[in-house]
Amino acid sequence: TSLSPIEPLTSTNGDPLVSSVVEPTPDSQPVTAVEQVDEIEPSADPLVQATDDDVPQREEHRADVSETDAAPPSVAELMRQADRARRQGRLNAALALLRTALERADASERPMIYFTTGLVHRAMGRHRAAAIAFSRCQRSSPYGSLAEDALAAEARSARAAGMSGRSRRLANRYLESHPEGVHAESMRQLRGE
Repeated sequence: TSLSPIEPLTSTNGDPLVSSVVEPTPDSQPVTAVEQVDEIEPSADPLVQATDDDVPQREEHRADVSETDAAPPSVAELMRQADRARRQGRLNAALALLRTALERADASERPMIYFTTGLVHRAMGRHRAAAIAFSRCQRSSPYGSLAEDALAAEARSARAAGMSGRSRRLANRYLESHPEGVHAESMRQLRGE
């Protein structure tokens, strides 16, 4: 199966859901998300692009949502459904649910959506997409409860995607911020110690 082209996420009114500009680097030069993940295509977005095989799963998801007269599922319910689909190995269905959740989420809900998206992409072997999702998780809440795990997961995904320079930089950043953190030993290994 081949992947369809990846489109940037936009809200229902056409505005981008996620800015491609991130905080300046320590050298005070702005860096775009594309540059941060080592020349990933500008249109690359880790939140679902279904393959042809996904169409029935996506239609099933739509049927689950639209067959009732009740209000659409909450972000929390979409996340539960996505996590269930992920655990059952229905990874493309999980991505479709995560995309819907992101469209409805407020800023406080986005880090978990991005983190879960990274886990799904990693399980699919899409390590670059996983790295992007983990990066977005951390950027959306740099001091939040998932930030440390997201930084370590991004470093691992970057390594798995063949971006060893990026992986080492992320491992260094992790160790500077969390020298005794839960992922410190694996980050030292990524760094080459």
